[in-house]
Amino acid sequence: MINNVIILALDKRRKLWEELEQQCLQKDWNVHKFIVGDGLDHSLNYSHIDDSAGEVPTSWQWGTGVGAERHYKALLSHIAILKYACKKRLDNFLLLEDDAYITDRFDEVVEDLD
Repeated sequence: MINNVIILALDKRRKLWEELEQQCLQKDWNVHKFIVGDGLDHSLNYSHIDDSAGEVPTSWQWGTGVGAERHYKALLSHIAILKYACKKRLDNFLLLEDDAYITDRFDEVVEDLD
């Protein structure tokens, strides 16, 4: 059973995560928005600010150039989400990225996973 949902919400994709949040609330899930980005939108309460611009470790092997930097920042965001879930003592949670959406067959698919 899903009780907690963490939405990885990029600051520049607000419309997407607001729509996803509404879908999750309709399912009576506890929604935790984990807002990430550059920290420049002062109307948002950021959970994680990407402050690693250009600081991709030389050992990083995923992507090249800007792609490598974006993948590395995504990894750091996911690590921050895991730390957040531990701090909040969430026994379980569903992590959704902001461009996800809940389909009509969602419940059926999740039941098959049990």
